[in-house]
Amino acid sequence: SVDLDSVGNLSAANVTSTGGAITMDSTSGTIAAGTVSATGGDASIMADSNVTTDSITSNQGVDVDSTNGAISTGTVSATGGDAELTANGDVTATSVSSSQSVDIDSVAGAISTGAVSAAGGNAALTANGDVTTGSITSGAAIDVD
Repeated sequence: SVDLDSVGNLSAANVTSTGGAITMDSTSGTIAAGTVSATGGDASIMADSNVTTDSITSNQGVDVDSTNGAISTGTVSATGGDAELTANGDVTATSVSSSQSVDIDSVAGAISTGAVSAAGGNAALTANGDVTTGSITSGAAIDVD
C-alpha cells in the first residue's frame, strides 16, 4: 500500500500501488497528481483544498474529498466498489464508473462529467449549482438534485 500525508500541498507525478490501497491526505493544502492507480485496495484522496488528477482507478473503491475546494480529474474507475467524489466547490470529471454505486456531491458548486455509470447500485449527483453529464446509467436508482 501507499500512504502519503502532508500538512501543506501534496504533489506527485503518478502514484501506483500493485499490492494494496492508496491514501493521499493533505490537512491544509491541495493535492495534485497524475495517474493514481490502486490494485488490491481503495484509492482515497482527502484534501483541505483542491484535488487535481489525470485519472483515479482502483480494483476496489475510490473516495475523493475536498473539504474547502474543488475536484478536477479525468477518468474515475472503481471496478470493485463505490466511486465517491465530494467537494465544497465544483466537481469536474471526464467520466465516473463503478461496479457498485456512484455518489458525486458538490456542496457549493456545480458538477460536470462525461458518462456516469453505476453498474451495481445507485447513481446520485447532488450539487448547489448546475449538473451537466454526458449520460447516466445505473443498476438501481438515478437521483440528480
